[in-house]
Amino acid sequence: MAPVTHIRVPATAAQPLRRATVAFGVGLGALLVVAAISAGEWYSILLWLPVGLVVGSIARGVRLVWIAWLAVAAYYPIAAALGVQDDTGPFWYLGAILGGAILSAGFAAGTAIGWRTDPWTRSRDGCGDSGDRPGARSSVPSPSASSRLADTWRTPAASGRR
Repeated sequence: MAPVTHIRVPATAAQPLRRATVAFGVGLGALLVVAAISAGEWYSILLWLPVGLVVGSIARGVRLVWIAWLAVAAYYPIAAALGVQDDTGPFWYLGAILGGAILSAGFAAGTAIGWRTDPWTRSRDGCGDSGDRPGARSSVPSPSASSRLADTWRTPAASGRR
């Protein structure tokens, strides 16, 4: 029998696609929930700004702002099919442009509020041995620093001897 070969795909290559997919799903779902809760009220488009904040914090990159526009483009036919969005007639694209702009503004602001690293990684790095990271300070002096300190106490000028 031939040995089984394993092909490993780097996790970093899959991360942007996964974040983009999750951000799109959360954005579309949140827009549908806002439409269902507000029932076509005028203020419902203003609730798209917090949705953009959440979607932007998930996506973590301003260059992925196209996700907001894609979510708006998918929102209108799905919302009309589900009956949560009133038919706006031939001018639905004006609402889509306004909604896309509001969602994009929230998205851009939301990219600044997301986690930059995993909280567990951040806590592990903060509590770990600081000698592993270059330039990190340690609360325990190095042997060379303590020997230099001991040498300064033993100098003739410091002890009063000549």
